[in-house]
Amino acid sequence: MGDIDFLVGKSDFQRAYQLMKDNGYQLMYEENHSKNHITLHKNGFMFEIHHQPVGVLDDCKEGEYLLELIWNGIENAEIADVDFCRVPMLPWLQNGIVLLTHIVRHLKTGIGLRHIIDWMMYVNSKLHDDNWYGSMRPVLEKAGLETMTKSVTRMCQLYLGLSENEITWCSDADESVCGDLISYIIMQGNFGRKVLMQDKGARIVGEVHNPIQFFKLLQEKGLARWELAQKHPVFKCVAWLYTICRYIKKSLQRKAPVKTLVADVKAGKDRRKLFDELELYQK
Repeated sequence: MGDIDFLVGKSDFQRAYQLMKDNGYQLMYEENHSKNHITLHKNGFMFEIHHQPVGVLDDCKEGEYLLELIWNGIENAEIADVDFCRVPMLPWLQNGIVLLTHIVRHLKTGIGLRHIIDWMMYVNSKLHDDNWYGSMRPVLEKAGLETMTKSVTRMCQLYLGLSENEITWCSDADESVCGDLISYIIMQGNFGRKVLMQDKGARIVGEVHNPIQFFKLLQEKGLARWELAQKHPVFKCVAWLYTICRYIKKSLQRKAPVKTLVADVKAGKDRRKLFDELELYQK
């Protein structure tokens, strides 16, 4: 059992947080552990209250466009009857966007078949050709997610049994990319846990597209992990150096560090090639 995600509007965030605390849910980490959510637990289960959907880049025009659509969906939530309970849900279009951005987020950090099957069931129920061409395609084209969406959906048809009846909008997806994608997902195992410990080097290489992006990544990770920089602002400007030293230390602690580094670089390049073919992370 993984965590359970709740998406609430920013104006309701503190009220939702207090409601859960009043009902016995306990905070797992510091409140500023993540900029997008807080994590609570009760009876062995984790619950995350999100004030922003995962996977949406909020520092680019495409991300701002998707966020505006999702917030509009929250304001116009639909009520569904589920096991005799009335549950507020996002409209079908926004629901699909949230599922897609969840896949985008976890492609980097560890994706599982459950993410993919969630999307496959959604397509089977909601995203036949009429809805794709009439509503969804213009949104994803503007957001830069059309190629990724077609590839994931065609992959589901080729390998996971998704029907092709009235779902022809993904038929032009590159089937070799679909094959690479299903191999990558299977390699990740159960939400990335299969390769979590030995995968970090490849993950870093796979995220980097240019020297500026690499430096920003080092700086962000240093600021997040270096307690000295968090306590004393004077050290913030060299947080990138802390990250480099940290990775060097960890690499030297591994068996056959040079061989491992070469393998990480190759795996990272393969991953970046797949992401480029999916037209992801190019912003």
